[in-house]
Parts: sequence; C-alpha cells; structure tokens
Amino acid sequence: MFKGIKASANWVSVEPVNKGWSEKFGQDDIDGMVRRARAAFASYDSFRNVVPKWYTDEYRAKYTV
Repeated sequence: MFKGIKASANWVSVEPVNKGWSEKFGQDDIDGMVRRARAAFASYDSFRNVVPKWYTDEYRAKYTV
C-alpha cells in the first residue's frame, strides 16, 4: 500500500502544473515516473485495494520463506 501511495504522491509532483522542478531530471525521467505511477494505479485498482493485483497466492508462496 505504501509503495502505491508513494507512487501516487510522486505522480502529483510530475503533473504539468508542478513540472518545473522535475524538468532538470530530463523527459526520460519524467516519463519513467509517469509510467510507474500509472502502474501503481493499475496494481491497486486506483487505490481501492490495499493489496496489489500482482500479489497472488502463487507469488506469496514463491517468495515467502
């Protein structure tokens, strides 16, 4: 959940109205942040879910000790 919240907070930072400070990083960096934010919105169903869609039982079994 916190990763998704962080991504959405960063999304606000790269919106065109607030984009000035981020332009020093370059368009590729801005585009990357937009992609990550959109992925977070998709993974968390626009933050209606607290567990991302990719965190399935199969994933948990594979990566949990």
